[in-house]
Amino acid sequence: MTEFAGFLRSREKVFGIITVFKYSDFMNLPGITRPIGAAPGSLADNANRRTGGVPACVIRLRFCGVYLPRRYIRERAMPTGLLISKEYDGGKWGLTLHPMDGAVTPILDGLSSPAVVKRRADGAMLIEGLEWDEGRLDRWRQTWLCAPTMPLAESALDAMATWLEAQYNRAQFERMHRER
Repeated sequence: MTEFAGFLRSREKVFGIITVFKYSDFMNLPGITRPIGAAPGSLADNANRRTGGVPACVIRLRFCGVYLPRRYIRERAMPTGLLISKEYDGGKWGLTLHPMDGAVTPILDGLSSPAVVKRRADGAMLIEGLEWDEGRLDRWRQTWLCAPTMPLAESALDAMATWLEAQYNRAQFERMHRER
């Protein structure tokens, strides 16, 4: 496994590729909660989310599938709440951010098919999945930077600033050449 991890790191450095692991990765998802048979929104249901949820500040790194530079990301909301991972129909998984009190209505619409792509020793992690638009008409890849606190999230974002800028510039270049 060490050789494989080294290969992935070298691939990331050379090509700027973040590799998504799909090895039944749901066990690595934060805040896995199982149904307890309680009515949605009931005290027991909310308590289940509070117990299983993982407190996190979430920073959405993409817009319509394109990585944004740090200057644009900082203009967006960086909500804090409980990360909740749940299994849905047919073994599919979803990840949502709920209020700290465990309420049923999510703060952020979730990611479908989420996977943890990177984890730092300080608890920050990158989670990639699919995000739907509000009308459920279109979807694209989204990456959440999640950290236990806002300062840790901002520190992790700062560490990614150069890479994010390069991804955004590449997307702009590709778009300009497609439009010609």
